[in-house]
Amino acid sequence: MGFVTKQHYVNSPIKATKFLLGLGYSKAATQRIIDKARLRQFGNVLQKKSIITKGIVEITEFAGRNLGLSPCVVVDSGISSNRHCVIEDSYQDVCPLDSRITNFATNNLSFCIFNKPAKLLTHPRNLNLHTPEPSLLEQLRYSFGAQSNPCHRLDYETSGLLLCSLDRQSEIRIKNLFLERAILKEYLAIVCGRVKNSILIESDIVFPARLGSLCIRGQAKNLKIQALDKARSLRDIVRMKQEIQDSSYSNPLDSRLAASLFIPVKSFADYYALEQFLQSNFGKKTFTDNIFSDIQHDVADTPFQLLESYRIFREKTLQSRRIASVRLKDSHTNNDVSTGFSLVRLVALTGKTHQLRIHANALRHSIVGDTLYGIQDWVASFFLDSKSQFADSNFGVPSFASGFDIEIFSQFLYYYQNLACHRNQILCDMRLYYTGNVRLLLHARSLKFLGKRFVA
Repeated sequence: MGFVTKQHYVNSPIKATKFLLGLGYSKAATQRIIDKARLRQFGNVLQKKSIITKGIVEITEFAGRNLGLSPCVVVDSGISSNRHCVIEDSYQDVCPLDSRITNFATNNLSFCIFNKPAKLLTHPRNLNLHTPEPSLLEQLRYSFGAQSNPCHRLDYETSGLLLCSLDRQSEIRIKNLFLERAILKEYLAIVCGRVKNSILIESDIVFPARLGSLCIRGQAKNLKIQALDKARSLRDIVRMKQEIQDSSYSNPLDSRLAASLFIPVKSFADYYALEQFLQSNFGKKTFTDNIFSDIQHDVADTPFQLLESYRIFREKTLQSRRIASVRLKDSHTNNDVSTGFSLVRLVALTGKTHQLRIHANALRHSIVGDTLYGIQDWVASFFLDSKSQFADSNFGVPSFASGFDIEIFSQFLYYYQNLACHRNQILCDMRLYYTGNVRLLLHARSLKFLGKRFVA
């Protein structure tokens, strides 16, 4: 449901704020409706001092909706309830965990934890009332009411544990824990190349001013890379995080400083070995089964010869698919970044936008399925533009590009523009060819706070 518009009829002129208060909205809710331009009459946005005239007035509100998702854990004022959460580690030999959790005291915090599927927004993107994308906030508000809120966010493409508060006081306290870096987040990811050593990477995260859609792609500056002797235990990781917090990262409000830890778990010799892992029970549970939005195959009157031509091109191209970027031996870590793939634990010692994806790309171990980092600029730009220009794409092949990749890209683009009814499938095929998967293989595996560790 997301944002919905409710209509009210006004019999006589009244001030906008008085009208909303009269409907039962609190002062804070009234201010929020006005500040976010959600009060309109005759198509005009009403301000705080506006006078509503006789007629229909529209209020846009956020409403919850049942998406069929259930929280893993619900903790209401210290009473813990495990619903669908798999607390034991189902793949212990690959990713050993240091603690388990059943019930515990939480100092009167009320919260829940969802296992967010991939390709699901944490918050609604905008006020699109015609074709709204679902968001986890809809399920949260449907299940726990208007005061519940996510306390952090996961990218649209990232799956995994999302911590949400059930009341305003808990929201403030949990967000303060994030601000103080008292919550440790750990991820699992499939990256390109073979990671042999644990790696600590520190850098500034900057978003250079660029024209076009790539303005959202960040870069790692002042890069510091340290190869560690062996994988660290949870206790070592917590101590390392505390040391970083007490030293150069002492100011949590500094939006540029970032540190991440990469710990190798398992390597795969080639794409076929990776596919076998992704088809295992653990691989499906972590990286496949929790995709929220399935690919929809459009059916329409399409020229048979063109469709058959694409089918032949698709089979030939995907059969020889590869990650379209140059990978060499990394002099900092001695990791082999030329072939294969690795399952790694990623620990975000700080929490910056796109931090893990940026650091993985800086190490030349980009995350499989990433359409923003680790691929050519013009390919990344196309994937971004296709979201906003899905109905009629005028994207052109850049004049400076040449070689085999541009030939493949040009053919994909030709079919994309001429097989309008099959654009979803073509985009997925392009993503599989250029990035290795139809989703970002990044999963938020655990959250550690209040002395306990939640694992999914």
